[in-house]
Amino acid sequence: MPAAPPPEVLVTFIPDGGDRQADHAALLDLAARCAETTMTRLEQRCPRCDSPDHGPLRVAAAAETAASLVHVSLSRTGGWVALAATTAAPVGVDLESLAAAGAAPFDDVAFTDDEIRALAALPRHTADRMRVTAWTAKEAILKAHRTGLLTDPRLLTLDFAAPSAPVDPGSTTTAVRLARSSVPGVAPSTTTVIGLPTPTPADLIATLALLCAPTPSIRITLL
Repeated sequence: MPAAPPPEVLVTFIPDGGDRQADHAALLDLAARCAETTMTRLEQRCPRCDSPDHGPLRVAAAAETAASLVHVSLSRTGGWVALAATTAAPVGVDLESLAAAGAAPFDDVAFTDDEIRALAALPRHTADRMRVTAWTAKEAILKAHRTGLLTDPRLLTLDFAAPSAPVDPGSTTTAVRLARSSVPGVAPSTTTVIGLPTPTPADLIATLALLCAPTPSIRITLL
């Protein structure tokens, strides 16, 4: 009997047309392709205020057992929308504009003292890019955790000295490794952080996070 194919993470980038429903429809299509079954709708609910206008996304299917196996995430910035779907593990994706995020003063609420010192020790250009990469990594991890920024990102500590390999071996994109976590359900040994190549010539940084142990048996497919 042939071995089952490895679990796959489907990732795509689409132009941001300013249509939230169209973005959700595209994510639903991606989830259906990933699970190989029809997905009926995309649900969103904020765990803090119960609003349907923001919060973690989940899919619903005719067969709930199928829907429960599909994890999805979405992020938009700089004229693009990043979509991710997988049956492998809870997933989060975050997309940021290097210029816009680079000008945002979020260090004190995003990074630990150790991380701020580590960034300060890097050359300016490297530090600017690593700062935004680290922010996307924390957002992606917390999206996978389904709490987003309701959880203090300073409860996660990243290692900038040991970046993970990018999806595309020819890409200069890098990601960072989760070194420590005080977030229940998020541990370095069971968190995978991956840098994604982004559309060009957009000045974007994208990071994917999976709440599962790093393993070469998971394939990242860029559509």
